[in-house]
Amino acid sequence: MRKLFVTGITALALAGALVGPIGTAGAASPAKAKPPVKLDGKVNNEGTKAVKSGSASIEVSDYYFEPTFLKAKAGTTVKVKLENKGSAQHTFAIDSQKIDKTLSPGSTTTINVDIPATGTPVNFYCRFHVTSGMQGAFFTKAGGKAKSTGSSNGGGYGY
Repeated sequence: MRKLFVTGITALALAGALVGPIGTAGAASPAKAKPPVKLDGKVNNEGTKAVKSGSASIEVSDYYFEPTFLKAKAGTTVKVKLENKGSAQHTFAIDSQKIDKTLSPGSTTTINVDIPATGTPVNFYCRFHVTSGMQGAFFTKAGGKAKSTGSSNGGGYGY
């Protein structure tokens, strides 16, 4: 009986060492970086990238944009290549600039985004999936808040 008890305790200790503290599984996952600007609603943060030479690429996928946040110079125009690598249809919308592009799976398009001279962040989102966290922003400096018209009105343009 004692041998069974010791074997059971050893098995529990080994399981605890492999799983980690109660309520966690495996190795600790790295913490996501804090978003550089605040957006209303849920945001699926897939990273931040600096705009280089006035252009950027954004992967549009199922329920996220990668990168989610793009740092750009105030008062510039950014040429943005959008590529839908997901299996669903998505949009890329910026209400304040009357941009609303629909991308079918596998499609690519290029748009121009104007970054305000004031440095105000510019929110973009997918009309179909904004409530699932599919939104992001162009920004000039960390801090502040982007006006999230897409998440607050369910998709802008009255859709």
